Amino acid sequence: PPPFSATPSGAPSPRPGSEASREAPEQQPQFPEQTPAEERPAPPAPILPAQAYSLHASVAWQDIVALRSQVRQLETSLQEERQQLGSSKKESDSVRSELREMNMQQRLQNTVVQHQQMEYIRNVFRRFVEMLPPGSKELEALIPVLMTFFKFPDDEARLIQGNRSSGGGMLGRFGWR
Repeated sequence: PPPFSATPSGAPSPRPGSEASREAPEQQPQFPEQTPAEERPAPPAPILPAQAYSLHASVAWQDIVALRSQVRQLETSLQEERQQLGSSKKESDSVRSELREMNMQQRLQNTVVQHQQMEYIRNVFRRFVEMLPPGSKELEALIPVLMTFFKFPDDEARLIQGNRSSGGGMLGRFGWR
């Protein structure tokens, strides 16, 4: 064999093991970035499957048509999913709104029930105080506190105290003191 062979750039290079390769060692740069562009080997071509080179135009066209059909189907499916998501969000908002309204109604109902219970207890207390005869200092000191707790207006509190002191209440009528 000849001592030189052609490189991809066409320049002769010594074959390994020949006398020419021992006489003139090839100078290679340490870093490939430093190699001038004309001396760098061309990058390898991408490896494609064999059928990529053997497709006929009609087969390629059929593939394109099939792929476009798939794209249209996927776009339609995506649109349907988006519409379904939108309707689900609307339904969720509607349910949340109904839940808030029900909670508000429940709180209002609880407030009304509490108010009715408080009004009942207040009336029972009123009857009790009206029927209670005047007694000890401690009992007399608690009556204004309880009237304040039950939020009796001043004029109503005076009326209750007047009923109490005038007849001594029901217990006073029976002679209990």
